[in-house]
Amino acid sequence: MKATPILDLITLKAAQVLPNGVFCATVSCQDYSEFKALPVQIEFEGKILGRSAWNSDRHVAYFRSDKTNVAKIIKK
Repeated sequence: MKATPILDLITLKAAQVLPNGVFCATVSCQDYSEFKALPVQIEFEGKILGRSAWNSDRHVAYFRSDKTNVAKIIKK
């Protein structure tokens, strides 16, 4: 049997909509260097989520729908 690796994926620990309507997802993150290595933005179920915070006690990073900085690069 063969298996093919799927690249560029992050496993979410949880995903929820906060009372203020903001979508929030959490991922495992052991330390600050791992947090900085995470992508600045991810896409989940059609939503763009921006990296927003890291909780050193719970070892998780947060991505939120109200923390996006999407820009299109135009080549000249």
